[in-house]
Amino acid sequence: MINLGGGSALLPLPIDILSLEEKIQMIKLLQSQGATIQELNTVRQSMSQLKNGGLARIAKAKTIIGLILSDVIGDPLEFIASGPTFYSGNKNQQALNIFNKYDLTGRIPSQFFQYLKENKTLNNNQNIFPTKQIDNIIVGSNRIALEAAAHLCLQSNIYVPFIMTTCLQGEAREVGCRIVELIKTNSSHLFYNDNIACLFADKQTFDAFQIFRKEHKRYCLLLGGETTVVMKNEIGKGGRCQELALAAALSIENSNEDTSLLILAAGSDGIDGPTDAAGAFAFNGMIPNQDDIQQAYASLDKHDVYTYLNEINNGANLLKIGHTSTNVMDIIIVLVETQNNISVYLKSSSFRMFNSSYGSSRITLLSRSTSFEYFDDQDLSALQFRMFIGVFISFSIIICLVISAIIYYELFTRSKNQLTEEHAIRLKDFKELTGMHIELNDIQSILMNEFILQAWKREKYRRERHI
Repeated sequence: MINLGGGSALLPLPIDILSLEEKIQMIKLLQSQGATIQELNTVRQSMSQLKNGGLARIAKAKTIIGLILSDVIGDPLEFIASGPTFYSGNKNQQALNIFNKYDLTGRIPSQFFQYLKENKTLNNNQNIFPTKQIDNIIVGSNRIALEAAAHLCLQSNIYVPFIMTTCLQGEAREVGCRIVELIKTNSSHLFYNDNIACLFADKQTFDAFQIFRKEHKRYCLLLGGETTVVMKNEIGKGGRCQELALAAALSIENSNEDTSLLILAAGSDGIDGPTDAAGAFAFNGMIPNQDDIQQAYASLDKHDVYTYLNEINNGANLLKIGHTSTNVMDIIIVLVETQNNISVYLKSSSFRMFNSSYGSSRITLLSRSTSFEYFDDQDLSALQFRMFIGVFISFSIIICLVISAIIYYELFTRSKNQLTEEHAIRLKDFKELTGMHIELNDIQSILMNEFILQAWKREKYRRERHI
């Protein structure tokens, strides 16, 4: 069996007391309140016959292999496609707690509320797989995608990559601001706190990044995960990645530090919200004037970011690549330079890293769980070699210039001596012919060669005709 993003929607068979329409409406209610994917899938498991190991239970095969493409933070088997081949226990009480959290218990069908309250279960789940061998293997994940992006970044020999997290969560608008805050704020004034923790999970990674960015003037920060958007009364056209990018762009404009940023926030499936864009870019100077800034804030409030980004710069700040047939959550690529020289190349670089990252998740069969990584150590010898070659070439050029100067000096001196001897002969003849006296004692006399030569020739010609 292949379990991947979208599996929850493709296995919708509800429990007998619910209709499919009722199930869909409850999920939409939770989504509108900003419920996380983990919370959504917990509720789905409580109202489904196929999720939470249900598909494996009814399968006839005794040996089942689950190939899993993870679209959930942390790669928990129970939440990926709602765990059709992985049983994790009764979810009814957890589902009830989630509805209580978002104050939605009064808006769900009464029979389902009673079902959750009584903690009923349709099957004896104590021995759900008594005679079956089940192996679940993760073949693609957000970390695999970020590692592919980091590898491409290393190949560019321009930016040094740092994988910050694969557990990015929170309100998209807030996350965009926090990413800019992390990079723009001087390290001596930035401390690990709840705002940073919500983005980067642990203090160890944060401390490692503080050291990392002091050592590199130009680097690429890679983040992955899945943010959320809490919808209000006004609903426009957009997506979580577009909102993250626009909020980041506004935060960049409000910062006075001389650091160039280019941020790409995109969904690995190629679709961000109900739009044809995978995500959007954010960079210095993207929103040039005050009127545009006010419109940007208004579009965020109305969740109409796509419309705004599509109107400015002819929509060039939107990333449109179409469906990728792969979903390993969202990828955020941040290119950082200490000098303000953001260019089109930066945008193309971030796109190529994104393109490589979502493609790799379809063919890579390994997943690692390292919390953070440095990628520059293995290039140290190559960097030293390039520096040696550069010094050698520079030294060779200097030697060539010195030799050229010596040769030129010798040729000039020899030529000057030859001219002096020739002019002396001409001056002697000229004095004999004309009786005029010209001293050949400075450079001005040498420069008179054309005058002397022409006068000598005219006088000689006149004398010969006279004779």
